[in-house]
Amino acid sequence: MLLAYINYPVPHVTIHNDPTCASIQSHAKPNQRYCRINLSTISFELQNFHMKKYTFASNAEHNDMWLEIDFQDTEFEQAVVDYICRILQRHYKRFTSVKTIHHCLSQIR
Repeated sequence: MLLAYINYPVPHVTIHNDPTCASIQSHAKPNQRYCRINLSTISFELQNFHMKKYTFASNAEHNDMWLEIDFQDTEFEQAVVDYICRILQRHYKRFTSVKTIHHCLSQIR
């Protein structure tokens, strides 16, 4: 499983391959947005990104999101994050320069 934190105001994506990583909790906030992607939800969730059903803006409600991606395949999970970033780049100019940070590298399978 991979957790990815998407931040809009300062465009970056932080990848966590260890779901118990202590820094994950540092981003927790009330009403945090989560998108869970797995074999059952991948088509629906990617369509939501394509259709811009998940919006991003510089306000507390829409400035970030957590992706929880679980395919038991680290490379594919990373590819899904990369694809979502490409979708977001089409909708939001700010994401054209998004940086990806791998936080828990030692946990990658």
